[in-house]
Amino acid sequence: MMRYEYSAEEKEFLERSMIPFAIYQMVDKRVVTLVVSEGFCRLFEYSDREKAYHDMDHNMYKGVHPDDTARTADAAYDFATEGAKYDVIYRSKTDVSEEYRIIHSVGEHFMTDTGERLAQVWYMDEGIYDPDDTKDNGLNQSLNRALHEESILRANHYDYLTGLPNMTYFFQLAEAGCQAIEAGGGRPVFLFLDLSGMKYFNQKHGFAEGDVLLRSFSQLIVKYYSNENCSRFGQDHFAVYTDENELE
Repeated sequence: MMRYEYSAEEKEFLERSMIPFAIYQMVDKRVVTLVVSEGFCRLFEYSDREKAYHDMDHNMYKGVHPDDTARTADAAYDFATEGAKYDVIYRSKTDVSEEYRIIHSVGEHFMTDTGERLAQVWYMDEGIYDPDDTKDNGLNQSLNRALHEESILRANHYDYLTGLPNMTYFFQLAEAGCQAIEAGGGRPVFLFLDLSGMKYFNQKHGFAEGDVLLRSFSQLIVKYYSNENCSRFGQDHFAVYTDENELE
């Protein structure tokens, strides 16, 4: 499927909106970002709109709390591929602030005049996340229920610890991505990465710190290859696919 392109006038009109929203499209089994509004940039503290587009296309969940990443990503996948309802509450922070805020996102699909199916997602700031807040309100109940479900069910398409695509979904993405690389005259390559000494590290520092190391490593490879080009196969085993020219 080809990426849908708004006219310059339409895109400028949508980008000027003070309502926090973004418009996405599923292309080659991955979500691409077509529009981010001014309200979106302000909510997530982007002073540079191009950086917002880059982050949403390459590392959409970088600010999401590690415990919420897989659940949020999996809900987005089901919404994009199966038309499932998208109504998600999660914790997120920005590059500017280290404080997590509770974000409530709701999405709907719509069809363009030329037959493409797009998705519009609205974002609402529900306030600062306080892990010590014991107030029994509806939002806290929803968030706690979501966290509980994530801890039991884990993810279907994303690794629960790092938020990277799991092995099965990674190979689906890689199949479509490699075809696109070859169509553009490139040569796809795969990298398989292991962290040496994880057993010793866990023995010395504990498994919690080991999880922090794995998450940090996943963010390092995402920085260079984007979230949907990387995968954690399990334990300390990672994989990446890319264009050979990107390795130079």
